[in-house]
Amino acid sequence: MTDQPASNVALPVLPGDSFDPANQSLADALRKSFAVLKGLMLILVVAYALSGWFRVQPGEVGFVVRLGRVVNDGQSGILKPGWHWAFPYPIDQVMTVATQKERSLPIQFLFQMTDEDKVRGPRRIVYSALGPMNDDYLLTGDLSIFHAQMLVRYRITDPVAYIANIVDMTPGDENPAEHEMLRNLVRDSAISVAARTPLGQIYGASQSAFLENVGEESRGNLKKLEVAGQATGIEIVGVIAPQVAGVEAILPPRQTREAFDEVVSSEQKRSTAISTAQGRASELLRQTAGGGYEEIATAIEAEFDSLLAYLRAERATEDRESKIATALAELQKRGEESERLLLNASGDVQQVVNEARSERDRIINESIADAKQVEQLAD
Repeated sequence: MTDQPASNVALPVLPGDSFDPANQSLADALRKSFAVLKGLMLILVVAYALSGWFRVQPGEVGFVVRLGRVVNDGQSGILKPGWHWAFPYPIDQVMTVATQKERSLPIQFLFQMTDEDKVRGPRRIVYSALGPMNDDYLLTGDLSIFHAQMLVRYRITDPVAYIANIVDMTPGDENPAEHEMLRNLVRDSAISVAARTPLGQIYGASQSAFLENVGEESRGNLKKLEVAGQATGIEIVGVIAPQVAGVEAILPPRQTREAFDEVVSSEQKRSTAISTAQGRASELLRQTAGGGYEEIATAIEAEFDSLLAYLRAERATEDRESKIATALAELQKRGEESERLLLNASGDVQQVVNEARSERDRIINESIADAKQVEQLAD
């Protein structure tokens, strides 16, 4: 049998062969699609590379975090304000920290408030007891209870330590990473300060001193973290006490508010009476002895103490003569100092001294005259 090529077998198309019109159109369309796809991929690659450009705003510093570590360019990784480039996400992640902007964080030790209380302010009379599970409060050194709300003002002073130990990956978050740390730190400081302070030195006019002590305690606790090698890079500017939702910054429990107000009112009246008496005393002393009345009063008190020492020396049983001599010398010294100040004083004291001098001169002159008369009669 002679082998003959089958007439129905399709022969391969050589490169030089031409397509029929339909296949040629399909090939042209595919060729154009691949060209467009290559262009789009090139654009995407360029756009991806350009997306690595970022800007650090004035008042901020930037960092590039690559695979969880800050990229160090010889300056601790700090990027100054201006344009910079980094590999786009997920290779690099850009972080910025505002170093000049002051931040704030509210700290509260308040009772549980209803929606009505938040709108209209808390009710004055509440009969339910405080519950530790619902109500927050502070205990003072004299075992009193009070509520407080404070506002901590702070800023970032060391962005390197801040990034290393706080790692705020979302600066725009409503609850940044440092809030939990600061809230616990300031709350512990407030509890510590309140526990060693009487309520009278916290409420009312003493409120600012209490808040300053809380701020100092908080700064000290941040310093302890720094000494322990866990610097936060955060500086507490101050602790203030704002009034929020009609609630005072520092206030007693609502259950005892009326009684507490009566006590505070009595304390205020007492302080006012003392201040008035002290002012009146100062006025009378100034009128009596002039502007140097304080020095005169101190000298008179020192002379009185010397007199008491002299009287004790007279009752001594051992080395009596020596003690009397020493006490008498001190008494004379203090007496001379008091007399010198009184003679140089202004006010009513000077008038009394002048009258005493006139009376002394009168008595001396009368005595001299009587003595001469007696001598004449004797002759």
